[in-house]
Amino acid sequence: MTITIDLTPEDEARLQQEAKRRSVEPAEYVQSLVQTALQDRISAYGKFKGLVPTVDEFLEEKQREKAREEARAKALGG
Repeated sequence: MTITIDLTPEDEARLQQEAKRRSVEPAEYVQSLVQTALQDRISAYGKFKGLVPTVDEFLEEKQREKAREEARAKALGG
């Protein structure tokens, strides 16, 4: 995929400087930044994925709670 972005002259200068410092072309450096950012996002999502229930999981748990409450009420003669 090819992406075109507009940079300020200051950002372009910093990009050129950082790429030169790393002995890579600016495009290669930007590509590595994008890959790192995407990988970090995937990793962060994976770390917290099990902590936040999905809507379906939430609704299923609510149904189980309701069934338990109904069974408890029935057992108590209600």
